[in-house]
Amino acid sequence: MKTIDEIISREDYKRMNEALIGRAIELAKKLRDVCLKMDFEVYDSFKLGGRTFQVRRVKSSSGFSEWHLYMFTERDLVALDERRSYYFCNDFNCWVTASNNTEKLDFLNHAKQIFADIESEMDARVKEIKNALENCEGL
Repeated sequence: MKTIDEIISREDYKRMNEALIGRAIELAKKLRDVCLKMDFEVYDSFKLGGRTFQVRRVKSSSGFSEWHLYMFTERDLVALDERRSYYFCNDFNCWVTASNNTEKLDFLNHAKQIFADIESEMDARVKEIKNALENCEGL
């Protein structure tokens, strides 16, 4: 067994934790951008990979705003695309609750299925649009 000093001085957990956070934020931003391009209704929740998400805009009283990808968890609605919680634009009415490492890990563990589901949704929408365009071709 290792001594307490050897256990405390380990850097692998810290390094892996940073990699986890960075990758989760990167994938969450990509998913958020895809959802915005696909015109998912803002504030309407949608399921992907067995998880429930929302794309929401945070807007401060000064008029600035930004989009976030939120995931429903047992504790709250949490932003996956942020490293830590904060007040947006220092506006005390605009609190952004960031996901913790356990929630980011859950997101990464289901990312493959989440992106497979978004691809299926895209395919269905493309097929629907293509059929609609073909149906009104002779009008």
